[in-house]
Amino acid sequence: MKRISLIGLCMIGLSGLLVGCGPGDQDDPDAGQQMDTDPQMDAGDVQPDTQEDPDTGEPDTGPDVEEDTEPDVKPDSGDEETDGGGGDADTGPDCSLDTDADGLNNCDEAELCTSPTDGDTDDDKLSDFEELSEGTDPCKADTDNDGADDATELDLGLNPNKPSTFDDGILDGNRWRVNACAPPDDPDEDFTGTIDYYGSETGNYKIGLPPGFSNYRQLTLTNTPAPVAAGVYGDSLTSVYGFILSKDAASGRTAPDSSLRDAVRPEILDIAGNSSNNIIFGTNGGAFDTHDGKRASIGRYLIRTPTDKSAAKVREELLLGLDAFGQSDVAGQGLPSTAGQTHSKFRIFVSVIFRSNNAGPSQALLSAAVTPASVYDSRNQVRFQMDDLTNTTNITEEVDGTLVGCERFEPAQDIPKAYFYWVLDQSGSMDGNNSDLASFGQSFVNQVQRTQLDYQLGVTNMDVGNGGRLYNPWTKNAQQFASDIQQGVISCTGWNCSGGSEDGLESGYQGIRFMRGLTSQQPPPVEAIDSGASLITVFFTDEHDNSVADDNVPEQKYIDFYSGPGRTTAFAITGTQDCEEDAPAYQNVALATGGKFASVCSGDLTGILSDIIFAATGQATQYQLSETPVSASLSVFLESDSDPTASQFVPRNRDSGFEYFAQDNSVAFFGSYRPEPSEQDYSQDFVAVRYEYFIDRCKESGQGANNCAGDSSP
Repeated sequence: MKRISLIGLCMIGLSGLLVGCGPGDQDDPDAGQQMDTDPQMDAGDVQPDTQEDPDTGEPDTGPDVEEDTEPDVKPDSGDEETDGGGGDADTGPDCSLDTDADGLNNCDEAELCTSPTDGDTDDDKLSDFEELSEGTDPCKADTDNDGADDATELDLGLNPNKPSTFDDGILDGNRWRVNACAPPDDPDEDFTGTIDYYGSETGNYKIGLPPGFSNYRQLTLTNTPAPVAAGVYGDSLTSVYGFILSKDAASGRTAPDSSLRDAVRPEILDIAGNSSNNIIFGTNGGAFDTHDGKRASIGRYLIRTPTDKSAAKVREELLLGLDAFGQSDVAGQGLPSTAGQTHSKFRIFVSVIFRSNNAGPSQALLSAAVTPASVYDSRNQVRFQMDDLTNTTNITEEVDGTLVGCERFEPAQDIPKAYFYWVLDQSGSMDGNNSDLASFGQSFVNQVQRTQLDYQLGVTNMDVGNGGRLYNPWTKNAQQFASDIQQGVISCTGWNCSGGSEDGLESGYQGIRFMRGLTSQQPPPVEAIDSGASLITVFFTDEHDNSVADDNVPEQKYIDFYSGPGRTTAFAITGTQDCEEDAPAYQNVALATGGKFASVCSGDLTGILSDIIFAATGQATQYQLSETPVSASLSVFLESDSDPTASQFVPRNRDSGFEYFAQDNSVAFFGSYRPEPSEQDYSQDFVAVRYEYFIDRCKESGQGANNCAGDSSP
């Protein structure tokens, strides 16, 4: 019979019973049984003594120890079978059974303090077997008596066998991290921050808004059949104005990213006076799954209007321009006033969510936020408000409820690694864009240096004669990266530089296959991509892709490759329908991988630059949340270096603080707030994240998806 080794873990008495287990006190009643301290006492030798003690005259209640002179085996009664056979067999535990399925068989448990019918004898959320593996006492929830149970200590990077893990005089049970997710002592104290929720039964939506938008108004619409519904809101202090709109998806539209491109962008263009020059910047994101399993896509735009307008006026024009209803259909209070300070440049963020319906077309939910560009650029709070209102985390079905969540993290020892692979157009037609390219590369380096990433930068051009190989090995040196762009692309010296070869998708295809080790030729270490690292591919060109448009290579080949498991996230800065040569193949590859595309004619590429960096940061960070938070409710705390019993609040700031990445459902840190792993076995830095999130409830009828039937979006 195979037994688990108990050497070093438990002390076994001569009776075969556990007499002391793990580091706990021998006489501790929590240890399951009391230690038998007399090695000469046998269970058969302890006799109750009812005689009076001659010294006291009182009954003697202690055991009477006598020398055992009897043999352990009784004489045979004459039967042919000796004791242990037939009906006199030993009825001990069956060693082939593990009744409580905790990894210890019943014989093992008979020799321990543990229960054979309870896999977690001390109820500390560690199985009895796990406790023996960790060296903790399976019969005592808090092995080291420091006020924190064993499972909590292991979860939080503390030593369950050491009362003060860091030898700093503070019991682990008194550390901030142990109580970081405990509800506040004061029931009136807010646990996460205040989010107000508003809903529409007609449109089957619930939206969560921070307190500044408490002026939410549900519009009363006439002559508009369900699911048409809308609500508007705004914060005059931050000049952010938004709306949510429910409607049927247009005929033939089967995905939210196509709605952004085919329906939303034309309305943005109309607000910009139907001049593509007035769309200074625009990105369309690929489709992704929301917290409740619907498909969504996000577009972000920077526009100039022909005449000065208020942000509220731009919101109204966009809402009415989406053809769900007209101004005359709004009854009651009508649309809010459009008075306010006027501007000529605006940031507009729009998300589109598609829901399948029980019958008929899909439901489209559009959420938009508008603010003056000058306000967005100057106020950190406004940038986060715009994201929170349109990243889809604050929208769910009308019947869904909310809960509070809190998660605790310790920093990993490994710094997350990301590779940025730049596939750039070397042709002469790029002369007018090369200064933008060089500036874009410099701005990129400045921003990526503030992240928590261990990053590498590499450059190739679009001449297929180079096979997508790097001009120089991977580097994080800013000067080397700038030189590679200049020498390998702009002036193009030292390798293949055919101006007629602009096969960016094919070049990237060949290069990634080589660097990932997917060909017969293995890459040298200076060109290889680590298997566990994220890879971001950036295309920058003013032309269509030659291999698809001219050589008739199926676009699907590249979509399948770039979007393959663990392959890459692509971003395309290219011509669009109203700028240079439209490059739909690059755009479709970018969207298929979860990336974005922007116009090469944009005078401002800071938006997609940030998207590229944040995509890598969101993918690489180890702070992945188990639930999708309403992002405006996030509160993040970091253990204080000076006082382990306290914490410091981490601001939401992309220069020095934290940011949330909706598509990866993760939090990452920047600047001075980056948690650092300790060189010790147990990390001292520690993070806690609190938030509100939606809980799915079944809605069997009405507008929107029939989630009781397990709906799926197209």
